[in-house]
Amino acid sequence: SACPTLPIFSFSNTGRNSWRIAVVVASSSGNGRKDPSWGLVETANPSGWSLKNAVLVPVPVPLGVVTAPFAGTTFAMTAGGVSATNGSPLPVTVDVSATAQSATLVYQIDRSNGVISITRVDITTASGLATVSAALVAGTPVKVYGVPQPDGTLKAYVLTYFTGTLPSA
Repeated sequence: SACPTLPIFSFSNTGRNSWRIAVVVASSSGNGRKDPSWGLVETANPSGWSLKNAVLVPVPVPLGVVTAPFAGTTFAMTAGGVSATNGSPLPVTVDVSATAQSATLVYQIDRSNGVISITRVDITTASGLATVSAALVAGTPVKVYGVPQPDGTLKAYVLTYFTGTLPSA
């Protein structure tokens, strides 16, 4: 049978803004459950709804700009404008993974002289990490797709940064 989909729920960031993430129940075989269940004693929530298998789907963050440069594995950005967030632009701390086999997918989009070039940047290498570190400075336009984390950060799945003739929000 088809996998059921749970409704979209809010993940509270900080303050009045929130991110929406979709939870899709993964299909399973054997004894695994593929439907949400109530009161499973073997789960972390024995008196409420539980899922044995779930996939968190990355959400798109509105186009934004870097506000604090890339350092270590994180950078800060302001996402969206007044119309995109129904208030002030949303501050976001983005966590990037450079671990092989689970690294954030990073792309540079350059528009120069009417030509658009898309370049994948492999941040599992020292040179790729150096490229991203040099590019993600205050004012750089970025687009991020990620999964909200309990600490209020966003775990980046895809990160795109723009160079050359820059896009408008």
